[in-house]
Amino acid sequence: MEAKQIEVIRRRLEELKWSIPELFRRSGVAIPTIKRMLNPKANYNTTTNTINKIATALGIDAMDIYDARVQTNDEYLGINGYIDFMGKITRINNLNDLKKIAKSVEESINAKNEAKKIEKIDKANQKTQSKAPIDTTVINLSQHESYDTAKLYTWSFRKSDDEKDGDVNDLGNMCKGYPFKVCGEKFLNSECAYISGMFSQNTPKATEIQRELQKSDNGYEAKKAIRRKYEQVGLSRDDWNTFNVQWMLFVVWQKVTQNKKFAEKLRKIPSNAMIVENSTFQKAQKGKDTAAFWGMRNQVIKEATQTLETAAEVENFTASKKDVEKAKMVARNRVNHVGTWEGVNCMGKILTICKHCIENGTEPPIDYDLLRSKGIYLFGKLLTFEGLPKAQEAIVPKPTSAKQAKVKETPTRKKKVAQEVRNEAISTGERVKGIIGAVIGEVVGSRFEFAKSLPKRRYELFASQCSFTDDTVLTVAIADSLLHGKDFKDTLWEWALHYPHAGFGKSFKQWKKNKKKNEEATNDSKGNGCGMRVSPIGFHAKTLEEALELARLSAIISHNSDEGIRGAQSIAAATFLAKQQTPKEEIKKYIEETFGYNLHMTDEEIKAHVDSLTDIGEKQLAENTCPLAIIAFLVTDDYEDAIRKAIGYFIDTDTVACMTGGIAAAYYGVPQNIVNEVADFLPQEIIDIINEFDHIHLQNTRTTPKDCHRWGDIFVYGSGDNKNGETEGFTASKYFGAGKILEGMD
Repeated sequence: MEAKQIEVIRRRLEELKWSIPELFRRSGVAIPTIKRMLNPKANYNTTTNTINKIATALGIDAMDIYDARVQTNDEYLGINGYIDFMGKITRINNLNDLKKIAKSVEESINAKNEAKKIEKIDKANQKTQSKAPIDTTVINLSQHESYDTAKLYTWSFRKSDDEKDGDVNDLGNMCKGYPFKVCGEKFLNSECAYISGMFSQNTPKATEIQRELQKSDNGYEAKKAIRRKYEQVGLSRDDWNTFNVQWMLFVVWQKVTQNKKFAEKLRKIPSNAMIVENSTFQKAQKGKDTAAFWGMRNQVIKEATQTLETAAEVENFTASKKDVEKAKMVARNRVNHVGTWEGVNCMGKILTICKHCIENGTEPPIDYDLLRSKGIYLFGKLLTFEGLPKAQEAIVPKPTSAKQAKVKETPTRKKKVAQEVRNEAISTGERVKGIIGAVIGEVVGSRFEFAKSLPKRRYELFASQCSFTDDTVLTVAIADSLLHGKDFKDTLWEWALHYPHAGFGKSFKQWKKNKKKNEEATNDSKGNGCGMRVSPIGFHAKTLEEALELARLSAIISHNSDEGIRGAQSIAAATFLAKQQTPKEEIKKYIEETFGYNLHMTDEEIKAHVDSLTDIGEKQLAENTCPLAIIAFLVTDDYEDAIRKAIGYFIDTDTVACMTGGIAAAYYGVPQNIVNEVADFLPQEIIDIINEFDHIHLQNTRTTPKDCHRWGDIFVYGSGDNKNGETEGFTASKYFGAGKILEGMD
């Protein structure tokens, strides 16, 4: 900050007779941050959000701070104000600053124009490609190929987390999540099973190596560490290259016939597609190019990918790093049908063959005579390749539609919701911010309520055992109250009465009972029920003070105790601060100093704490759960990981995940695919309240253009000291005509 800006803040502090701690208390900005801001020598560049908080607390216009800067004789000082460009507010002091924005526009337009050309070619090629199914009988696994994407439909895969047509395109050997057995022995991924063939001699050392591979769930590490370590000391088979291709075909076929999830993934690929492993970005090894043997390269795809990723990066330059990477992934997988693939593509051919075999009930052309002649031992046992699963035994019924497949997994509900309504429900966009995050946390956590451990591999978020319970009902009740100006107490009562079997706690049931008898319906519970339902307050409140007061009022109805109120306020405050995109360290500091919670606990300390709680009532106290819900958010980097972390603490899993989910949704947003899935578990009346609340409380107050096609799309908000008198603001087109900076812009 500049000296004159600091002077404005210090002068106001003197007028109010406030200390720095007092400013911290009223603004929520951490004391170290305030001290750095007010130190001229620190030259501290603070955020717009922080300045707005300081100004609000001091009772002054934020513009008074923004505009209190040193004037210069810069010849370009005539342009002075704030640019609203692609949703980001940027300070403009002179023409050079505006030129920097111009450069961003230029990069954006150039990248988008190139991306459009690529996509046009992609669409044109799709129209000319053969629609006939691939004839797998003529595939030669070792022959070099050239696939012209204008003639042949190719289905390429590269990264394990890439998506295509809405599904993760994890077809590679390295990918986790598809365990299977080879001759009765289980492997966690096909790469480890494949490498086992490399060390398949009849020796104790070979068996030891195979056991090491069997335990590994990371194919990449198995290749780089285990294989390399033993291959370098001469422990691999000398004849490995004479049968490795047939061994790979055999291994992948075992994976396809024994892992239905993987078989289903292959079946979804169109029959006229040749599967291709994209090894374009892999470097050739010294003396051999295995990348071009198992996969293929396509220079046009490489260049197209880089252009598409650049366009996505520029277009999402205000987003978080994680969201930018997601946008780049979506962009690069939008185009697949350009250029020519070159290479052997052995892995892609094997997958293509296995796909057609599983569909037709036939067997792949595995040369079992060759494999038997090599004397292959697995864990000391000679393989005869007899009694193996047949294709007919492993056929996976193809779902007639995605809707039907989803309906089968939907748990019984009191109220059936039309599939069309569920698909439309809740919100649009790639990430959703709102109370839906709390609801999802509760639904996902519900099936682990009394679990003592999680599945060994990464579990699916939603399963038939999931359900919404009292956490969702009361969260929606608070949202309904805030939306329609209803009394907290009456609204909680109405929703609880409507869902009497939602799983309410003992104390809340007593509150309901008293209310029914028209007795004083209060309770001094210290439980976490007051914290699980307050995420709507964090989203609704305009100030931190309002969030704290509303949380208190919502708590005293059924949790009129210091601990109950503190729990509700801590979760509401964390949600509010997360919504404001307050840095995590500041959130942590505020919660610790205001509520006395220890948010520095490690996983080991948390486990010891949870294990020390033997009574179920202790595990539902606000003081034992609210801090953990906040920690789960603080130590993770996205919404899904946050609720998984919360569930992993194994303490009142649905409620802790509900509280974490609300905070994480405010900070990160919830991926749209997760939002769509939870709709299957919710009655329409609950969905309606969530929709109404999230749309009202999270709509933008000012819509700004996502795509800038002309200078008139960029607006500069003028300030009072502008030399040219632009106090009301102006568009950049006032200073830049056609061709001045960007060719073709008006």
